[in-house]
Amino acid sequence: MRLVALCDAGEEALVRRGIGASGLQVSVFVCVTDLEAELIRAVGVEKALAVLDSQGDLGSFTTLQKQVAWRGQPPEAQVRRFIGAGARRKLRYARLLTDAAVDLDRAPRSLADALDASCCQAHPRDHPSHTAFRSHHLGNSSATRPCR
Repeated sequence: MRLVALCDAGEEALVRRGIGASGLQVSVFVCVTDLEAELIRAVGVEKALAVLDSQGDLGSFTTLQKQVAWRGQPPEAQVRRFIGAGARRKLRYARLLTDAAVDLDRAPRSLADALDASCCQAHPRDHPSHTAFRSHHLGNSSATRPCR
């Protein structure tokens, strides 16, 4: 079995130390900054705001935008701050934004690489389970894309 880890850039050293101490063979994929920033970049601000709206959080987000510290900040930074403001919100939006980033060409590279690595180990790329996995997790357009 192949183990795969996905971590934020700021936590890479800690994750690698922990994995090293475990003695396990683990492929580590690192997000640029963090997963939230990569997901926002992947789906785009407009789609991220649509996801916030679908969850009834757009009003709360506009309140954050009005705060002195966040006025004039790039929208990507504002959305990232809003999503990262609470553990529950962070987890909920990680899932929702991942679902919104179904096109592999837009999915964060680290996430696509981690999914590819875990999927390709389990099945050859032409195996029906592999194609179904890629289609479900990475979007229909990537189902036939070869593993990296």
